[in-house]
Amino acid sequence: MTPIVVIFALVYLGMALGTAPYLKIDRTGIALLGAIVIVAGGWLPEQAAWDSVSTETISMLLGLMILSAHFKLSGGYQLITKRIAKLELKPPALLAAIIGISGFFAALLTNDVIAMAIAPVLIAICRHRNLDPVPFLLALCCAVNSGSALLIIGSPSSMLIGQALDLKFLPFMVSMIVPTVFSCFSIWAVLAYVYRGRWHVEAPRGQYKDAEFEQHQLGIWIGIVVLIVIVSVYSFTELPRDLVALGVAGFFLIHTRITTRRLLQEVNWPLLMLFIALFIVNAAFNDTGLPDKAVNEMAKAGVDLHDTLWLFAATALISDLFSNLPAAMLLLPYAEGHADGIAMVLGCTMSSSLIIFGSLANIVVVDTAAQHGIKITVWKHFSIGLPITILSVGFAGVYIWLISL
Repeated sequence: MTPIVVIFALVYLGMALGTAPYLKIDRTGIALLGAIVIVAGGWLPEQAAWDSVSTETISMLLGLMILSAHFKLSGGYQLITKRIAKLELKPPALLAAIIGISGFFAALLTNDVIAMAIAPVLIAICRHRNLDPVPFLLALCCAVNSGSALLIIGSPSSMLIGQALDLKFLPFMVSMIVPTVFSCFSIWAVLAYVYRGRWHVEAPRGQYKDAEFEQHQLGIWIGIVVLIVIVSVYSFTELPRDLVALGVAGFFLIHTRITTRRLLQEVNWPLLMLFIALFIVNAAFNDTGLPDKAVNEMAKAGVDLHDTLWLFAATALISDLFSNLPAAMLLLPYAEGHADGIAMVLGCTMSSSLIIFGSLANIVVVDTAAQHGIKITVWKHFSIGLPITILSVGFAGVYIWLISL
């Protein structure tokens, strides 16, 4: 038991820090190393390790990643972002448009992918219009986190929760509309207030350049049609979501102008490996019986994770400490039913904007900004993320309480 507890603690410490001192290792490497040590050390049988991995979740995520890769390489994200950003809108209105479009796409095709696709285009357009890119990039961070809550397929943690609790697509979406819209409005209100009168920067007017890839108009429309089909199938049929996603992936592997190699290069393989490794690490830790003992002791102290509101609070807190995917995996054994699923997804998504390391999407945007010479400090992100998180999490808490009555 002791070695497993030590490995588990070190893995989750690595999730919080993002790396290990003196080593060039990231969260995926840390989780994978922990899984390797557990299996190689004989603390979890090899077959048990494989059985712990949710192949349904991995398959669905892979399929949607390939769809998103096709849409990105066809120029879909960039084209839509560019057209919206080039509208003759004042900065507050442009901010609202960016929040709306990034949140909408995040709900359909996972938040970190949307952040990665839109951020460089948004930077180029802000420079072309002599706008300070920082508030728009912060809006992108927060909007993809909050917007992803709308649909089960909006984020990896949502997919995991949806699959594990067998949440229905349409009822889930209906339950999420109000808190998602409120959170997106909060993002706009906070940024519009903080940056009022400070939208523009004194800099040489840049020239917007299209991305290096060729835009395939037919490919964009095919992606849109397929996306509509997926949402319709998920909404009105009981077909397995993972098989539907894999079928779509197979379609794009053989029906696209983009080569298979280039398409697969856009898949976030480290994220898939992080999923697999954390499944194994958490399975080994759950087998020790310590989580159940800890939950029982917490219940005696008045903190019952089987209560929907406490589960929501714990998910929000752990998501900020260790990122939302590890939090979802850690707490899923104590969730049951639609209300708990709603609470966990809201806890994972609405709290993710607090700090940079609250979600992968935040890290992607900040890293992209740094590559373009734009510095978004931990404090700058936190100063915006704090009021947004207080408003979003506070409203979500009240909302969960009301639907749980």
